[in-house]
Amino acid sequence: MEAGGHIGPVSTSVLAQEILPEVATQVPVFVAGGIGRGEAIAGYLDMGAAGVQLGTRFVCATESIAHANFKKAFIRASARDATASVQIDPRLPVIPVRALKNAAGELFTAKQREVAQLLDEGKVEMMEAQLQIEHYWAGRCAAQ
Repeated sequence: MEAGGHIGPVSTSVLAQEILPEVATQVPVFVAGGIGRGEAIAGYLDMGAAGVQLGTRFVCATESIAHANFKKAFIRASARDATASVQIDPRLPVIPVRALKNAAGELFTAKQREVAQLLDEGKVEMMEAQLQIEHYWAGRCAAQ
């Protein structure tokens, strides 16, 4: 339930321990999310995974085209510098993600409050409110 920063109610390690023994002999299972060390890769393969996918771990690689400041943020950060996004209003489509705490996350929370208020005041319909959130999120993610 984790991959690409997207998080769910069950961590990758717990989910893998539940799923792999049950289905890995029937279908190929690739584990992703929160994997950053060779020992974890070996552990998932030992549990029966067909493979693992790493993403964020490679952002700092020389070959990565990520901006130098983006790489520096990851190099300087510790695991506890990451926070989960907050869904202010259940009517708005916010998928929880884990990311380094920064101004963009705070702006997204403010945008949710703004759109929820517009919705409460009847100034926008539900579909428009949801689209505003999706467009804001997609635009911020693309700009980061």
